[in-house]
Parts: sequence; structure tokens; C-alpha cells
Amino acid sequence: MGEITSEKHGIRAVETAGRLLRILAANRKAMALSEISLQANMPRAQVYRYLVSLRRLELVTQDPVSGNYEFGPFASDIGLLRLARLDAVEAATLPLQQFAEETGHSVQLTVLGSHGPTVIRWAQGALPIAVNLRWGHVLPLLNSASGRAFVAFLPRSLSDNLIRAELAKSEPKDKKTIAERFEDVQKMLEEFRSKGITHVRGTFSPMIYALSAPIYDATGIMKLAMTAVGNADVFDDSLDGPIARALKKKSEIVSRLLGYVP
Repeated sequence: MGEITSEKHGIRAVETAGRLLRILAANRKAMALSEISLQANMPRAQVYRYLVSLRRLELVTQDPVSGNYEFGPFASDIGLLRLARLDAVEAATLPLQQFAEETGHSVQLTVLGSHGPTVIRWAQGALPIAVNLRWGHVLPLLNSASGRAFVAFLPRSLSDNLIRAELAKSEPKDKKTIAERFEDVQKMLEEFRSKGITHVRGTFSPMIYALSAPIYDATGIMKLAMTAVGNADVFDDSLDGPIARALKKKSEIVSRLLGYVP
């Protein structure tokens, strides 16, 4: 009975086993018994007994040559089942609302639809804003923060064609060719890629700024854009500013929920 605590606190042995699994997950590689014991701050004999039980459940497997431990087939099944049941928009809804509450700025969720980046969720912040983008609103690809996120963080095999098609539809303000304008776009996107976030100023109004961060799925492909918008006088749109950091943090939380591993 020594391993069992009150119902309120649960079963200590289960929590200890979970802690060992988290150590394996954090290292992302097969580990020796001594490594696990060291990181768990537990005696090797005690860790070994837990690993024996985890092996029986197929949550852990042991390499017959090296003796190292890693996740077993049942652990993989659990992960795949979780991903299959998790809807990306559902996973993003709470972090979206939390961002709006914590920063005061409005934030939207955008998917790349057949007509372009399309707003599918909107969380209103406490700070007033002179724009109201609701469900179904289609944004420009190269002149919105959301659109720039998709062309910056989707694989180039997909985004380059999207960029060229967009440039072919637009009237140039100078005499540059599509190829020259394409190179200009790529230079802009390189900065965004290095920072992991995009921004835009004045697309809908000269005083409206926006930042957008990518959300990835388990395959490493960008699935959604999380985009914060605000009035220029209170919205810091710098790529490494506090709003950008808060937005990236929330988008990374959703990506991890979807199974993404950087």
C-alpha cells in the first residue's frame, strides 16, 4: 500500500513511470539504464523494475545488442491514436483565446484555402481595433501577414508556384519582370524564415499592423497560420518583440499538440 496515495493525488507509481517515459521522450533517442537513472535521480535497480513493467506493456522496448531503452509499439499506437482524434482547429482554439486575453490584441486562425488564406477563427482582444475580419474572409497572399506566413514556411516546391501565380495576377508598380519581382519576394521571405514569423503593415488600413506565425502538423508541413492584428500606436510588429514572442509561443504549443517535432 506504500505506493498508493489518496484518490485526490493519484497513484505515485504511475506518475513515476510517466516521468521515466517523459525522460525518454525529451531525449528523443534510445537511452542506457544508467542515463535514465541519472536523469530521473533514482536508483538503477528501481528504474530497472519500472522498465520491466513498461516493457511488458510494450510502452518501452530494449535493444537486444546495446541494452538501451526506447519507446515501444504501444507507445506509438497511443501517439497515432491521439493525432488521429485531434482536430487542428480545435487544438488551436484555446491558445488563440489565451493569446487575446493575455496580450489584449485580437488574433485569428487562417487556413490556405482554394481562393487564398482564409480566416476560420477570430478571438477579440480587449484593445480596440479598426478592422473586423470574420470567418470566411479571404486575405491577399503576398500583402497579408497570414499569406506571407504560408509562402514563407510551406515547402518551396509549393510556395514558389503560389508566389509566381500571385505575381502574374497583379499589376506591377514598376517595370520589373515577374522573375525580378519573384526574387524581391524571396529576399523578403528569407528574413521571415530566419525569424520564424512574418509581419505586414497597412494592408487593410494604414494604421493596422499584423504578425503571423506558422502552425505545423506531425509531418512537418505548415497547416495553419496564427495571426495577431492591432492598431499601429499600440501594436509592436517587430519580428523579435514581445508580441511576436508571445504569438510564436502559442503557435508552437499547437504544433506540439499536433505531433510536430522541430
